[in-house]
Amino acid sequence: VKYSKDGKPVYMIGVARDITERKQAQASLKASEEKFRSLYDNINIGVALHEIVLDKKGKPTDFIFLDVNPTYEKITTLKKKDVVGKRGLDVIPNLEQKWIELYGKVALTGEAVSIVDHSDFLDKYWDVKAYSPAKNQFAVALTEITDRVKAENELIKAKDLAEENEAKYKDLFVKMMNAFALHEMIFNEKGEPIDYKFLEVNPAWEKIVGIKAGTVINKTIREIMPTIEDNWREVYGRVVKTGIPEEFEDYNKATNKYYHIYTYRSAPGKFAVLFNDITRQRVLNEELVASKQILENIFNTVPVRLFWKDKNLNYLGCNKAFALDSGLSDPVDLVGKDDYQLGWRDQADLYRADDFQVIKSGVPKVNIEEPQTTPDGKTLTLLTSKFPLRDTNGKINGVLGTYLDITDIKIAENELNEAKNLAEESNANITAIIEGTNNSIWAFDRNYQILYINHTFQQEFLQTFGVRLKPGMNLVET
Repeated sequence: VKYSKDGKPVYMIGVARDITERKQAQASLKASEEKFRSLYDNINIGVALHEIVLDKKGKPTDFIFLDVNPTYEKITTLKKKDVVGKRGLDVIPNLEQKWIELYGKVALTGEAVSIVDHSDFLDKYWDVKAYSPAKNQFAVALTEITDRVKAENELIKAKDLAEENEAKYKDLFVKMMNAFALHEMIFNEKGEPIDYKFLEVNPAWEKIVGIKAGTVINKTIREIMPTIEDNWREVYGRVVKTGIPEEFEDYNKATNKYYHIYTYRSAPGKFAVLFNDITRQRVLNEELVASKQILENIFNTVPVRLFWKDKNLNYLGCNKAFALDSGLSDPVDLVGKDDYQLGWRDQADLYRADDFQVIKSGVPKVNIEEPQTTPDGKTLTLLTSKFPLRDTNGKINGVLGTYLDITDIKIAENELNEAKNLAEESNANITAIIEGTNNSIWAFDRNYQILYINHTFQQEFLQTFGVRLKPGMNLVET
């Protein structure tokens, strides 16, 4: 401004500059800062600005909080008002040294880092990105990833376990003694099972069936065994449809073998089969059944009664004849009973005493005579033998008994003894009469061998001839 001598403004000289761009830039910067602040305040990543603290040797020993955003407060539980201006170790006393070293390197070198690691503080995993916005400063962007890391670890464990199980499965598949086959069922348009395809078989299957895997894989059972019975397809089709496993035994005409089979649905439309060749076992069982039938026929046909008891003298079994003697129609009905429950309960104490003696001593009792009361009240005489019953280790675990009904024999013996006694008594009476008579009585054979002479004859001959005769002497020679 130019003034006159009297101090009045005469004219003015001015310079004008266009600062529109600067103002626009300032406005843009302010808007950008506001956007950044908004982003900083609302982003779901925890962000914090720090200044590194160095010792006299320039080694990072701590840091100072300069700023944190709301998300940082939320995920770390550290409030801005409680941390800004404070040292890290004062805020987090248990902070691991590795973090100070890492952040110090970023602040001093300007090299950004990105790591995933665990922090003892809050016991969480973090995805950490750190960079240096200014000398001796570092900023961190934190994302809490504990759940993700745990899920990844679980996934790794599951994968390792799956690989381990797969290895075990493969090893088992190859080495197992059971035949194993995996199949896919084939249905017609009505949903009826008509065939099934081989997907996989193990070495045991090849050995048991006698067919190599290479000739059956991806082929159907009707291609491999055209004459196979329909019941196989029906059973497997039912398992695939219902999902209910089945276990059974059956004969395969194509291989001329019996098999014990367990089958289950392994996946929709598929089924697995585990089986063993039981042909030899079936043959042996049939032979055993036939042999057992023969023994049972003998066992129940012989007139001898047989029975066996446990250590408590409860019946374990008997033959048919013994069951009938006890008043029962079937040996099975005797099992579990004792002598007190049978018709011979009056002799139970006698029988049991013998049984316990045999069990305790281990010494058999053979051919002992015992009475027995029948269900109809008659008393029989038995010739009984009892032996200790032993298990496979030779330990006594019961008693085995057998007896014969000798009632008729005993009756006959008694009658014979009575007849003998009567005869002897009669002979004695006759002898007394003969010896007491005054008549001479004698008996000779055709050779005049003296068979008998009475006393009268002996005396008369002695008086007449002077010779004393005796039975056995020859009358002529005398």
